Amino acid sequence: MNSLKVEFADSTGPKKVELMKLHRELRDDMTKPGVSKSQLLTLQSKINEIRTELSNTKISFMADRMAVLTDDQKVKIRSFSLKHGMGGHGGKHFRGGSRHHFGGRAHFGGPDKPSISAAPNQV
Repeated sequence: MNSLKVEFADSTGPKKVELMKLHRELRDDMTKPGVSKSQLLTLQSKINEIRTELSNTKISFMADRMAVLTDDQKVKIRSFSLKHGMGGHGGKHFRGGSRHHFGGRAHFGGPDKPSISAAPNQV
């Protein structure tokens, strides 16, 4: 199981770095004078291709990982996922008290930190 995880990380690491680089390039190009819409769309297409590759690689990894498990282990994972939500959040966002949503505004902080509004100009 660990070797699958290491192999997955090794195969996706360079693509993740490339994706971050392309995101930075797109944000930078967005504000440069003289950059055409078609240039921006070309960059976005590259970003979309890498996202698709990463997504397919992740599904392949998950299928390989599940193939190693016994039927009993799969039943336990399925039961846990159904109880706690497939995303692991159980339908609740930002568990743990570090971020809360109040009236459409996100507040950051915890018991020892003051809240900082993510949207100070909203009423």
